[in-house]
Amino acid sequence: MKKTLLILLIIPIFSSGQDYKKDVKLYGDFYFNMPTKDAIKIFEENLEKYEEIVLGPDLKFSMFNNPILSSFPSFQNRENLSRITFFAQNYYSNEITKTRMNQLKKSFEEKKYKVLLKQEYWDTSELYNMRQYGIFMESPNKETLVELKLVEDCMLFDCKTVIRIVIRSHEMVMRTHGKLFNNKKKL
Repeated sequence: MKKTLLILLIIPIFSSGQDYKKDVKLYGDFYFNMPTKDAIKIFEENLEKYEEIVLGPDLKFSMFNNPILSSFPSFQNRENLSRITFFAQNYYSNEITKTRMNQLKKSFEEKKYKVLLKQEYWDTSELYNMRQYGIFMESPNKETLVELKLVEDCMLFDCKTVIRIVIRSHEMVMRTHGKLFNNKKKL
């Protein structure tokens, strides 16, 4: 009887974290904390589904995986998916970038996402602080946070500002950076 009870207590320890489908769905077939190798395999088997993600008029993004940059980063020291990244398919002028960022925000708001935090110049590439977050939006079910951000893409000597979307687990962000959200004024 004691052995049976001990075995029943140990089984959850070994099985926890293996069924990532019960974890937070980030996007499509991708779940927070799933093995990164599984995510890449799913991506490669469904390229047509993820190579062009249309989020609105003139808002086309891609997911990809290559040795230098990937949509599927792992946690440091673990081989599990920490977040999903969408890469804008086009570079825009500063004025059009601002318009596209606001279109993205509106698109997510129409899907009932709520702005939790944003830097003052989150949509203005000339004034954007790239060492900070962009704008964080909370999903309606409060399971994910979407960050709309601007980053510099540099090829040799030519740098251009580009839009990125990063989707993370709400719980994980709050666990690691919750103070950032609690210290900001309500929007």
